[in-house]
Amino acid sequence: KLEFRGNQLLESLAVPPRIVAAFKKAGLVHIRCVLNHSASDLARKTGLSRRETDNVLVLLSKIALPRGGTPSNALELHQEESRQPNQGRLTTGCQVIDSHLCGGLLVQGITEIAGISAAGKTQLCLQLCLTVQLPKDAGGLAGGAVYVCTEDAFPNKRLLQLSNSFARKYCHIGMTAKQLTDSIYIEHAANISTLSVLLKFKLPLLLAEKCLRLVVIDSLAALFRVEFSYQQISQRAQLLQAFGAQLHSFADQYGVAVVCVNQVTSEVGGGLKPSLGLAWANMVTTRFIVQRDETLHDSEMLEDTVPSLRSLCVAFAPHLPPTSINYCITQDGIHGHQT
Repeated sequence: KLEFRGNQLLESLAVPPRIVAAFKKAGLVHIRCVLNHSASDLARKTGLSRRETDNVLVLLSKIALPRGGTPSNALELHQEESRQPNQGRLTTGCQVIDSHLCGGLLVQGITEIAGISAAGKTQLCLQLCLTVQLPKDAGGLAGGAVYVCTEDAFPNKRLLQLSNSFARKYCHIGMTAKQLTDSIYIEHAANISTLSVLLKFKLPLLLAEKCLRLVVIDSLAALFRVEFSYQQISQRAQLLQAFGAQLHSFADQYGVAVVCVNQVTSEVGGGLKPSLGLAWANMVTTRFIVQRDETLHDSEMLEDTVPSLRSLCVAFAPHLPPTSINYCITQDGIHGHQT
């Protein structure tokens, strides 16, 4: 098998100190993180010339994956994944939903949850903030979460309600509601400049110092749909791509799951589609669409507390076919329904 050496530090290699300093200033300290960017992105972030960043990428690629090993074929990769089917997954806290998602959310790249208001986007994100703290053998990632709010105030009461229910459900693990809530860090970003400072400086420090395994941004659309006019669409696209690249680097460097909430907008001719356009869609690894239909109800629930069924649809994902599953939201969280 090929040995990937992407976790080595740049300063430990035969790279000129001036170049190492430029990369460190841009928050790029590991080989893996640098290789996750194109030469033009690196030149923009570090202030180095395009020729210099090209040379660095060539050098680091040779160091990270030296020749001489035996590449894995498709069958070997499939057999290895079959032996550990849920590796690199984060459970949603519901076995029914997890089974439709092949073990849960992919801990790779950016996962987007888009949908109309009150479809359950924030509810799912809150639940993920709790499930991420489960041990790995229970589907979690054994770490805390960072929740970035850009719209309303953080739903503290709902989180407390869910954490109490979660603590009862997993009492055999020994988790308490206080321990669960203490491991969730809340940040507020009321505008794009605040979010930019958060992503460039504060969040990297948190990820480096704390055992965090989930980053939630709720939501990007709230900022970008307000602060840019139609004439500034090109500037908006560039900023979205920069933010997306930063989030990808977090996922790659720190092994965290990144979840971004998105709103929807009307399409020409009717229908709805996720906001922020193609520039952002190209940065997304997995896209889920959540919908709410008041005409559907769960007949098994009590008549005085009948919740409407929602649906979670896979728009695109590298590991899933297009599929959908119904779910409802109760006091205890989100629960999937077999069809």
